[in-house]
Amino acid sequence: MTSTLLILHFLAFSAGIGGTFANLVITRLAARSDARARPALAAASRQIGLAATLGLAVLWVTGPALVARLYGSWAALPDLFRSKMVFVVVLTICAVLINGSVIAARRRGRPPPPARMIVLGSLALASAVLALVLAVLTFRG
Repeated sequence: MTSTLLILHFLAFSAGIGGTFANLVITRLAARSDARARPALAAASRQIGLAATLGLAVLWVTGPALVARLYGSWAALPDLFRSKMVFVVVLTICAVLINGSVIAARRRGRPPPPARMIVLGSLALASAVLALVLAVLTFRG
């Protein structure tokens, strides 16, 4: 069971960080692209965003499950882990704001503001990378 949770956790993290990076690339590309290419880029970005969001949701399920299974409680983990969780929370807030911007923009019938998406996506990516670094430092054996 622990191996399954860990595999799902790593796959979800891969989908989340990979999707965040891919959407940053697509957003920057779309800003410079021909108007005819933008709908296809937006459709790809939405699908990648859904995968990244699903990955984040899976992380929020598998992470606490792993903590409970391996450590019994959050209290058993070092302060470095709590620092990691700060970046996970920042990442989650960014994801909520990004998804909210996408939903609002779709209702208006136009793309979300590229500058906002680049700032939020960059902050999300930096938070994900820092969470990963702190996780490695926390759990290195």
